[in-house]
Amino acid sequence: DDEPTTYAEAVIGLDSKKWLKAMRSEMESMYTNQVWTLVDPPEGAKPIRCKWVFKKKTDMDAYYDYEIWQIDVKTVFLNGNLLEDMYMTQPEGFVDPHSAGK
Repeated sequence: DDEPTTYAEAVIGLDSKKWLKAMRSEMESMYTNQVWTLVDPPEGAKPIRCKWVFKKKTDMDAYYDYEIWQIDVKTVFLNGNLLEDMYMTQPEGFVDPHSAGK
């Protein structure tokens, strides 16, 4: 199977349940880590468009018979602090209906 290139492809494809589970997990991490606050962007602000990126992880270590040690840090990038305000659109499929323009 190919990887979906859009949210729409991910939710209608054969692996849609897996992609939705992964997206829900990602969003749960965002909410738990309080990554953002929904606000109205100020006049003149150009919010960064948010886009899902889908990648299938392959089992290359088994293919090459590698011995590996692994740790999974799924949300490490979420723990940094920015010095400036950033504005972005809400992720497709997870737009808060009460704050659609934020």
